[in-house]
Amino acid sequence: MFSLQDETPLADQVETGLICLAIFLLLLAFVGNFLASIISRFWTKHLTALVHSVVESTANINQPIIEAERDSIPTELQVLTQALESARQQVADSNQRLREEVDERTIELQKSNQNLKKMATEDPLTLMPNRRAFENKLNHDWKACRRLKKQLSLVVIDIDHFKKVNDTYGHLVGDEI
Repeated sequence: MFSLQDETPLADQVETGLICLAIFLLLLAFVGNFLASIISRFWTKHLTALVHSVVESTANINQPIIEAERDSIPTELQVLTQALESARQQVADSNQRLREEVDERTIELQKSNQNLKKMATEDPLTLMPNRRAFENKLNHDWKACRRLKKQLSLVVIDIDHFKKVNDTYGHLVGDEI
């Protein structure tokens, strides 16, 4: 379309409209920023309180995460708080089970170590201390005598020709002897 009329009034109106639109958009941006700031502070305040409560309440599992103002916080944060309390309780229960299991295993390990020590230092046939136990005791007593400047006596008895008994009558007879 082609117009021969002067377009200056129309251009002025378009320019004025664009300027008004720009001012309106700037005003809208400032209002949006202001509202976002208020909403952000509202949510951040409760989230910060929630995080602070979680950090402080880790020491005492029986203490609720948020004690006061529970109804004043938004529903979403109430749901989050309940989920955190539930998760914290599950972790506490798991930790308790692990502690009990570690205690049980520690007792089992101590018993096994005692049995191993007994097996390593006791003759299974005579149930008397074996050579390893003798050497450990001798080493301990030797150090004690040196430290206390005492004398140590040692008596060793050797049954001569015992190998002949084992070879002649067998090891079972030798064990009985």
